[in-house]
Amino acid sequence: MTSRERIIAALNRQPVDRTPRHEHFWPETREAWIEQGLSPDTDMNELARSDIRIVDGYIPTLRLEEQTLEETDSYRIVRDGNGAVKKYWNDHSGVPEFTGQFAVQSREDWDRYKDRLLKTEGRHDLAARVKSCREYHQGDYFVAWGVMGFWEASRDILGPETLLMNVALDPGWIREMMEHFESLFMRMYEELVAAGAYLDGLFFYEDLGYKNGLFISPASYREILWPSHCRIFQRLRDDGRHVIIHSCGRITQAVEPLIEAGIHCLQPLEAKAGMDLAAMKTGYGDQIAFMGNIDVMVLRTNDKDLVRREVLGKLKAGAAGGGYVFHSDHSIPPEVTLETYRYCQSLIDEFDLQASGG
Repeated sequence: MTSRERIIAALNRQPVDRTPRHEHFWPETREAWIEQGLSPDTDMNELARSDIRIVDGYIPTLRLEEQTLEETDSYRIVRDGNGAVKKYWNDHSGVPEFTGQFAVQSREDWDRYKDRLLKTEGRHDLAARVKSCREYHQGDYFVAWGVMGFWEASRDILGPETLLMNVALDPGWIREMMEHFESLFMRMYEELVAAGAYLDGLFFYEDLGYKNGLFISPASYREILWPSHCRIFQRLRDDGRHVIIHSCGRITQAVEPLIEAGIHCLQPLEAKAGMDLAAMKTGYGDQIAFMGNIDVMVLRTNDKDLVRREVLGKLKAGAAGGGYVFHSDHSIPPEVTLETYRYCQSLIDEFDLQASGG
């Protein structure tokens, strides 16, 4: 099977010739592994033996002027394209710190800026995206369009406090924001496809939860965000494309509505937030595929016995009935050594060899 055929078969819960693979890495991981002997020229997708290639999406901001307000050896404070002031640390990546300063804090602010979201010009390098799609397609990979979700994009405009408060106080406003992001998504998608980009599917980054549950109630999710999810996922399905959603945290209460909305695959099933691959397979394995759940907290111990138990146990759970893609439960951190990661790869090979009767 080609990589494209393998991923499509997995997403459709059909037999595959070997375990499909994909991975995300924190930027610091590559740097640490180069110090451990990895060639600086290494393609991390190739190292992971990934069957998926992700083409960058677009910039879902208000397109306000960006400014660096303060910069030291340790951090940078910037006013971003949403008018939000954030602090970025120089020694590690991840979600920046919100300082509490945002351009949009009320409906009136939103009304003043919202039309800026509907303008597509300059949000992506269209020619470069089409070129990447073509090259990945020619390489027989599954080509996915990587797009930031609407909840995350709204949080970046309003800040988490204002967003969460108005889910309760003014849900109509927040629903309108989601619909604006939906309109932008549709315009950008249509522009990309019209330009000749080959896409097998969507990789939609939409964190709906934290370690204890959803950020909002299931009822609020259905009222505010779910209708937009339904429309964009159905559009992709109507066009013969697959939908993979990345959603961190304990999102068990969102799984059923996400299935109803039209996803093909849930990723990354964050083990440290209580997501359980075996339980998900039992409850929903006849409806969707899964990607992930390899606990990075176990991998970072670099204890081969623990790593072996984790990887082979999850592979066994994921392979049952088909519909599984190997991936960590988020991204590989720098505490995981290169030797340990290569050991994980050898365990997948071992599992596949045994499964084939070799």
